[in-house]
Amino acid sequence: MKINVVRQLVINYIFVILLIIFSIVLFMGVIDFANHVLTGNLVQDQYNAQMVVDRNFDSALLDEIASVNGGVYFVNDQLEPEHLKGIDPFKLTTFDQASWTKFLTDSRKSGVPYSINIVYSDVHQGWTLVVFPTSLRIEFGFVRNLDYVSVNQSAVWSAIIAATITLVLSITLSVFLLSKFTSYQFVRPLKTLKSAVAQIKDGHYKHRVDMNASKEFTDVAQLFNQMAEQVDLKHQKLTFSEQQRQQLVLDISHDLRNPLSVILGFSNLLKDVNLSDEQRLEYASMIESHGIRAKELIDQLFDLSRLQSVDFRMICEETDVFEWLRKMMASQIGVFEQGGFDYEVQISEGRLLKKIDAHWLQRVVFNLLDNAMHHNKPPMTIRVDSFQEGSEWVILISDDGIGVDPTLIESIFERFVSPSGGSGLGLAIAKRVVEAHGGTIRCVNHDPHGCMFEIRIP
Repeated sequence: MKINVVRQLVINYIFVILLIIFSIVLFMGVIDFANHVLTGNLVQDQYNAQMVVDRNFDSALLDEIASVNGGVYFVNDQLEPEHLKGIDPFKLTTFDQASWTKFLTDSRKSGVPYSINIVYSDVHQGWTLVVFPTSLRIEFGFVRNLDYVSVNQSAVWSAIIAATITLVLSITLSVFLLSKFTSYQFVRPLKTLKSAVAQIKDGHYKHRVDMNASKEFTDVAQLFNQMAEQVDLKHQKLTFSEQQRQQLVLDISHDLRNPLSVILGFSNLLKDVNLSDEQRLEYASMIESHGIRAKELIDQLFDLSRLQSVDFRMICEETDVFEWLRKMMASQIGVFEQGGFDYEVQISEGRLLKKIDAHWLQRVVFNLLDNAMHHNKPPMTIRVDSFQEGSEWVILISDDGIGVDPTLIESIFERFVSPSGGSGLGLAIAKRVVEAHGGTIRCVNHDPHGCMFEIRIP
């Protein structure tokens, strides 16, 4: 990875350098083109010193030069300057040989804010100067004269080659060092991320990335850590689910083994031809009883599986829940009396409309009532209260029986947790149904006897 990154960065930098060189050459070409366009189109190109000399310092020409913001000087052989017409930017005084030479030299330098055209006239024995303020001057270029002395050729080419080699080596070294430095900034965090991915792949879901890098990499590291947390959480849930699945298999096997063993045992006894009719009837009743128990367990497992499916949906309809609960309790009175249990029912008068799945909520209420009768013996009173509290519909199902083991209160709604050793699936189903309605269910013990199940549905 590192070699590939370095190579790619070197290619990128070389491309940038070539692009810069191309831009410089293009810029020089544009400047040269601009100079050619400007040449002959500026005022300073229309009036020059030779024109003034040729027209013998014609006053009309001098006035014309002055009218376009130009100026004209004449310097005789004694180096005495005279301002003839127009602007006078230099305020010239008498020159000596050195100062005149310097003036001539400086007039050709770049950066002078005036365009100075100079010509010497043998007829007038002096120099004529035409001056214009510089409006625009673009100067950039190389000077080369093919008439240079041949003896310098070797030295010149040696200097050019040495400069070229030095420049190429300098650019190459700079590109390489810059590529190394930049690639390090990329490769170091990438290596950290690669190592972190390998840790997660190997099952170390607690591993997190901590790096000091650019914002883009720290953002990726943060996203990686969030992903790792989700993977870790899902792994924990998967592990817990697998443990529950294994425990479920064990619990189902245990709960089915007893009735199936009884069924098989009494089935073998029925093969005895010497059995009396009374014994056969007794054995058949035992087989039927345990067969019903096994069927109820399987049915409950099926119902719980349906409720826990992601595709399961309650079929809710608007119902007067107080009237619905009154009718349901009326159907249970015979069951209470047959079992020898006393009962008290207090359901609020009036109407309370709620959207509920009546079938599944009926399963919940009947299951809680069956549990109260199954886990207790008469005499005992079962009490059912229902009322509205704020925006919640409340159902309380209580008894004054033996209560629930305090160690099971928190886990009583889990599968295969039962105070009497049963499957416990009924309470798990009840909890799932109530929660599917957006409600809650809990169990509390009474002091000194009995327990209460509280259902609240918003």
